[in-house]
Amino acid sequence: NENTAKEVMELFKGKQLDQLEDWKGVLQRCASWGVAKQVMKLFEDKSLEELEDWKNLLQSCVLGGAAKQVMKLFKDKSLDQLEDWEGVLQRCISWGAAKQVMELFKDQDLQFLIDEKKWLSVLERLKYKVLKAEKAFIIKDIKEEHKNIFKEEINQEEIKQIEQYLNQLEFPELLFFDLVLKKQGFFNKRTLDIFSGKRFAVQIEKTNSELYIFKKNNCIYIVNEINRDSAEVWEKLHEQGIPVAPIYKTDFKKAQKKARVFSRFCGLALKNIALKEEGLKENLEAQKKEILNQLEKLKVIHGHPHDGNFVVELIDKKYYEEMMKKDKNVNKIPWKKDKFEYDIEKYDEQKHKPVVRLIDFDEAEAYLEI
Repeated sequence: NENTAKEVMELFKGKQLDQLEDWKGVLQRCASWGVAKQVMKLFEDKSLEELEDWKNLLQSCVLGGAAKQVMKLFKDKSLDQLEDWEGVLQRCISWGAAKQVMELFKDQDLQFLIDEKKWLSVLERLKYKVLKAEKAFIIKDIKEEHKNIFKEEINQEEIKQIEQYLNQLEFPELLFFDLVLKKQGFFNKRTLDIFSGKRFAVQIEKTNSELYIFKKNNCIYIVNEINRDSAEVWEKLHEQGIPVAPIYKTDFKKAQKKARVFSRFCGLALKNIALKEEGLKENLEAQKKEILNQLEKLKVIHGHPHDGNFVVELIDKKYYEEMMKKDKNVNKIPWKKDKFEYDIEKYDEQKHKPVVRLIDFDEAEAYLEI
């Protein structure tokens, strides 16, 4: 057990690695039984050459919770020096030291490494662990996926402009654009139009609606063209302060059963968010349940209230409190770039107020006047 492992480690204090060659099996068990960080003290200030025969033990230390300590051994080392340590780095990514591994690549040309098929296993694993890495790889995937999708011919200069815009996007915004632009592709003049703030239609394959998007003053605006009755339900929920995608304007077309509802991007869906903090997870789940309870009281049927239609944004807590004093309606808090955050990994309990909103009202119905 852990206590016994600590006692065993006392026996090895002050010993050199060459004195412990025959004790690797015991040390591996100690690393597995809660004292991996103590085992790592044996490797302090050792060179990679000295560590070469201890890779299996180092991997056990990673699995035992000492991945960050293992990464300290690689600090200031070049990728060429670490070429034989790829397996250890992969495990460090999976066991809590992904950001430390990412530091090794911060000054590297990732596209070059990918093209040269170097470090692919490490980089692919990083893609799912660190947002900065994931963003870089999403852009890489976008370039690969969309390079042959051209609605209109564009030149190299325009392609570079689009790539610059992609790099400027926040991670959640990038995922959103990847979703809505999959069909038409990124590399065409219409994409340039959206990034420069011009309106254009993007029709997503949905059952009861069309969707239009445009970007202006750093905000992504969304226009849903949906059935008039559904738009009225959405509008009334908005006015009652039930957290939904905020409405800036509703354009009811004369003599038609359709309406255009102008709203904005409100963050990633719950189903796409990996929550590490149990407290935040419970908070978001409670907000979701409260929205559903309010809909039930009002006899409103949303149509598809799954986790793909509940989104999360972080609002500056002081700004949120200030705005709610003026108007107790969360849907009427003015959007400001420096007051809203969509990257859940940046959540700070002292700084942010997490807000869950319900979106996608193309099938909404009300069975009572609300």
